[in-house]
This record gives sequence, C-alpha cells and structure tokens, in this order.
Amino acid sequence: MPLLEQTVTIPDRLDLQAISALAVTSARIAPILAGHNQFPALRTLSVYAVGDRTANALRQAGWPHVISAAGAVDDLVDLIAGRHRDGSILYVAAGDRAGDLEKALSDRDIECHVCEAYRMIKLTRLDDAIEKRLQMGAYAGILVFSRRTAEAFADIVRSFKWRTRASNLPVYAISSQAGEPLRGMANLEVADEPTEDAVLRAALSIP
Repeated sequence: MPLLEQTVTIPDRLDLQAISALAVTSARIAPILAGHNQFPALRTLSVYAVGDRTANALRQAGWPHVISAAGAVDDLVDLIAGRHRDGSILYVAAGDRAGDLEKALSDRDIECHVCEAYRMIKLTRLDDAIEKRLQMGAYAGILVFSRRTAEAFADIVRSFKWRTRASNLPVYAISSQAGEPLRGMANLEVADEPTEDAVLRAALSIP
C-alpha cells in the first residue's frame, strides 16, 4: 500500500542551456519528464540513474541513453564522476530526498543544478481492508523502500491500538537509512544491498 501521495511540482519551463545530462534517483521521475512540454529536448540528454529500476523506467519512457549505477546515491556519484566530461548535470528530484547528490558532485568539481519534480505527502491512515488484515495477523512481514514511507508507517502505528501486532512483524528495509524510523518499534532487517531484489530475497529468505 502506498503511504505517500504524489504531488507534481516541476516548473513548466526548465533552463536546459548549459545542461548536458540528467541525474535521476527515482523511477517516479520518468512519467513526469515524459509528460513535460520540453520532453523532446529532455530525451536527447544522457541520463545517470541510481539503479536498474529507475533506469528501466526511463528507457521505457523514451530515453535512449541511460546508464545505471546499480546501487545507492554514493554509487551514482562515482558513476557520474567517472563518466561525465562537459556541461552541467540537472538533478531532477523529489522535494524530500535521501543523500546530497548536488554537494557530492560539487566536491568532485561537477556542476549540478537541482530541479524539484514532485513532493510526497504522507498519508495518515491505512486502507481499511489492510488495517483489518494487520489486526488479524494476516501479514508475515512489511517491505520498506524509502525513509519517508517508514516515517509514515511509524506515525500510523503509533496512533492505533494494534501497535503491538505491527511491532512483532519483521520489517525488511532497502537500506539502514530507509528503515531507521522503525528501529526500536519493529523487528528490522536491512537488505544486503539497496535494491528491490535484495529486499525480496531477505523477505523470502533466499540466499
């Protein structure tokens, strides 16, 4: 169940004059950019994506030149630093984001401009059917793919009488940072690498 509601905030006009490549850390960016009125110009730019899921979303949305860092923000910084040569990077991002890509690139003498494309608003309650199933003990675990999602779930759990039921469930987080808001109130297990496949392997006890 999504615990965050997306609100698109990208400007109608982007200054692309000095931009030679895009940096993207979320698959949510793909449809937002694909629907932008500057899409024809945007799709000519190379894209550095944080992971394979994000990279595939951009390819499917029409970008022919996408390179995946297959990891986290630090891996994306290393990828860009190793490949990028000229021009500025446009980091199209969420309003709330993990890591500081622009500073990390600046430390490598790479100019990076940030463009907020969307914000995620935290929901304050679960879907009724899911809440009922949680109360009944129907779930074997919880998957968490972002810190903001974990924060939203933690707030919801604190508000309801079934907190004990939820706290007994294992939580499989994509990274330590993503799972941190639930530490101490759930049985937290962090995937061995920051990918969706690694989270599923942990949840299904696949080596």
